[in-house]
Amino acid sequence: MATLLQKFVDADQWEAEDLVGRLGLIAHAAFLHAGFRPYGAEPPSGHLLKHAGDTGSSSRSRSYTAPQLALGEDAEAAVLMVWAAPGSVALLMHLTTDRRLRRSYRQHLDASTMAALLSRRLDDTEPWGSRICWSLADGPCWRLLVELCRRNGLPLTGFASLPEDVVLEILKRVDDGADLARAACTDRLLSRLVAEGDTELWKPLYEQMVGKGQRPWCSKCSLFLERLERAAIWKVRYRHVMAWNWLRLCLVRCRSSSPVAPPLVPSRDDFPPPPTPLDDPPEPERIGSLLNIVEGRRRRKLPVATARLQ
Repeated sequence: MATLLQKFVDADQWEAEDLVGRLGLIAHAAFLHAGFRPYGAEPPSGHLLKHAGDTGSSSRSRSYTAPQLALGEDAEAAVLMVWAAPGSVALLMHLTTDRRLRRSYRQHLDASTMAALLSRRLDDTEPWGSRICWSLADGPCWRLLVELCRRNGLPLTGFASLPEDVVLEILKRVDDGADLARAACTDRLLSRLVAEGDTELWKPLYEQMVGKGQRPWCSKCSLFLERLERAAIWKVRYRHVMAWNWLRLCLVRCRSSSPVAPPLVPSRDDFPPPPTPLDDPPEPERIGSLLNIVEGRRRRKLPVATARLQ
């Protein structure tokens, strides 16, 4: 299965570019994935226009615009510029009408850090190449597209542009609480709809879970569910039932592991993996710098990922 970067760039195009060109290809794929269309002058080969500097530096550039403006002349567009000087690489994204670059995206990167990733073949850059592409597409590229459509009175196309009642109907068809919680962590709109749609979204999941025969088999369990029924938030009820089912499964495994009596201190192997936490999602964070993503600072498995890059 092709990765995000491989959907827009093939191996021959990747091998034909140097360090600056490969970073430009990643940014080019991010623009296309965000919803832009190439605009303006076509490069003689590849996806980006090449420029040679007097001091030995090289650069790449390309213009993009919204699909509704792609057929017009002198349309407002977003500009991508990538250039390199000895020891550094720079990335710049801005709209053509933003003369003072007040809403531009600028990033300076260490050439040696980027060379550790971009000097490899296209297949060997994964998953970091696609992660950078995702970060640019969901961050600066998407913000430029939103600003471009707002200035030209164009409607945004995508899941976020759907009416809230339509998005809520889509969320109602999610039959797993863990998936619903993950969706709430991806966007402010989804986070608010999941929180406000407690009765519409979490109540059916709770009733489905309780209706599967997940009934207590002792008086203390019955007391637990009676107290649970008094909770005003359906998400809380669903979360507690999931936790109770996981605990009961642990006890069943402990009992079945010994025909005489359950062990007083069960081992870790007797416990199933814990359920996915369903706490309220945090506020979405802003996309960090490319350097942090390349170095793996945004990932928990930092040592392994960094060692592979080096």
